[in-house]
Amino acid sequence: YMFYGCSGLTSLNLSPLDTDLVTNMSYMFSSCSRLSSLGLTPLNTSRVTNMAGMFQNCSGLIELDFTQLVNFDTSLVTDMRRMFEGCISLTELDLSCFNTSNVTNMYYMFQNCSSIERLIVPFNTSRVTTMLYMFGDCSSLTNLNLSTFDTSNVTTMQNMFSGCSNLTQLNISSFDTKNVTNFTNMFASCSNFTELDLSSFNTSNATTMDGMFRECSS
Repeated sequence: YMFYGCSGLTSLNLSPLDTDLVTNMSYMFSSCSRLSSLGLTPLNTSRVTNMAGMFQNCSGLIELDFTQLVNFDTSLVTDMRRMFEGCISLTELDLSCFNTSNVTNMYYMFQNCSSIERLIVPFNTSRVTTMLYMFGDCSSLTNLNLSTFDTSNVTTMQNMFSGCSNLTQLNISSFDTKNVTNFTNMFASCSNFTELDLSSFNTSNATTMDGMFRECSS
């Protein structure tokens, strides 16, 4: 929570910070709603285990570039819940450099990133147990490739894609749903889907599918 709620900040110079020993960056920039850009180069995250809500509600951010960051190491991170939730001005996000092999929690990670049109997330999700609202209300996305996702330990996919109203292509061919118990509203209001192949889904442990395809009007 270091800069949490600093809603008047329009710029932030992180170069004096030595973060070599930091283990927790949760909600570090949350609700810095007037920042339009943020240079993360000075941050060393090699010991960080918690990035929950790190950029949550940074509603003015129009760019976050992780592709050239040498020291932004996520290999020890276990918690990424709400990390980009409410970043409503971001139009693209390339997280191909993220190492998510130890992450167990991704719920609400991109929820209400309503302007994102391009999202690259070739994640290792083998330890993730909940994807609740992970991409909920990403209403500008038209295509999403999740072919690298290992969901064998996931127990809830509730509202995972709900409100993705412009999504027409979704690659979830790798999904293993044998342990999922909750599919509530998973695809609710995905109103541009014309087809969706879930033939690989194992729903033998599902206890609720309430509203799973609600308002899939196409």
